[in-house]
Amino acid sequence: MVLGRIYKCGMGIETYTALDSTVMAIHQWRFLLIEHFGYNTSKHEAFCRVLGLDGFDTWTPDQWLTVLYSTIARFTGNLVPAMIADPHLTSFEAHTLVVSGHALEPLIEEILLHNLPGRCFMISDTGLLCLGAGPADGGDLICVLLGCSTPLILRECKGYYTYIGDAFVDGYMYGKAIDELNDGARELQTFELR
Repeated sequence: MVLGRIYKCGMGIETYTALDSTVMAIHQWRFLLIEHFGYNTSKHEAFCRVLGLDGFDTWTPDQWLTVLYSTIARFTGNLVPAMIADPHLTSFEAHTLVVSGHALEPLIEEILLHNLPGRCFMISDTGLLCLGAGPADGGDLICVLLGCSTPLILRECKGYYTYIGDAFVDGYMYGKAIDELNDGARELQTFELR
């Protein structure tokens, strides 16, 4: 099942990278998000879910947005002090980074350095937000293949497809595509992989 084609693809993060490079990539990704969706809160919450691979189900989307954006704003000030971040991001900087007595900056740093290397942020032509394999490019397909636990990125090559990598697709990690197939909203397609 095709979920969409990659419309916008952010810069990839190298497999072994430092936090400052990761923070710069996140800024570029946010600018792609803002360029496409503006400051739509639900899209920024989805962006934060994508960066965290939806691993914080005990927090509300608003809490995760606040925690992640305030941390990125602080990291930016510390790692790249000459950079002027947009006012939307810096508005989160004043928020406290303590939840249940635990400082969150080390946790967020670990999450970013674990989840993001070798990946890039993508927006599909259907408006989905994704985090996928670094070599992904505009026009590649984002698909759910029967039997696969995660969506995949496929590239069309002269009538067949090549595997590019896996993808985290916001909203499609827990069987939603199968539900849509069962409801008739999606249809099966056949892909020849080489």
